[in-house]
Amino acid sequence: MEQTENTSGTRVFTWTQAGGAAALRFTENQVPQKDDTNKSLLDAAPIAISVGHMHFLYLTDLGQVYSWGQGSYGKLGHGGNVFLDAPRRIAAFDSKRVVAVASGDYHNLAVDEAGSCYAWGLARNGRLGLGGTDDCSLPFVIEPLRRKRVVSVACGKLHSLAPTSEGQMFAWGSSAFGQLGLGHTNDVPQPTEIPHGAGVPIRQISAGLSHSLALTEDG
Repeated sequence: MEQTENTSGTRVFTWTQAGGAAALRFTENQVPQKDDTNKSLLDAAPIAISVGHMHFLYLTDLGQVYSWGQGSYGKLGHGGNVFLDAPRRIAAFDSKRVVAVASGDYHNLAVDEAGSCYAWGLARNGRLGLGGTDDCSLPFVIEPLRRKRVVSVACGKLHSLAPTSEGQMFAWGSSAFGQLGLGHTNDVPQPTEIPHGAGVPIRQISAGLSHSLALTEDG
């Protein structure tokens, strides 16, 4: 088990199988350099963490996203299939303030303060919601959600979920087990609204391997 404590007093623990993805390690040679805001990762407080298959995401109170671990399919978001044994800030979000992140096995989602939703990593089964089959090693805006205000995101192994501030719920990716809630078992390459009773805000969502859950504000 690895432990890191930043100047805010917040501690982050990581652990992994021997020889697996890199845990959160900060040696003298690995401490991230000062970034554009003149604060290093160790100076910023983490507000969310997410774990995929041998990779990690770390969201700070400055709205920055860091990633590290095994980078197959471009899932670290730095371009290419790099392996990183220490956190690196995802430069694509430098001009954004990210408020939520989620990781599937091989893909990731993020939401910025304007409600825009981003995806990167493995595109198979349409799990990125970008409409194509090309993997993405950098975060891309999910165009069908551009005019929606997404409030949170969840990633299953092969599918994705995103509720909006207006109470809509969107799903995309694999529906092999009906996990998209759309009444069929076909892959869906772009966000599609789930008919759940529009207008009822979603408080929390969660996605598993082959199922999904949503909790509404009215219970």
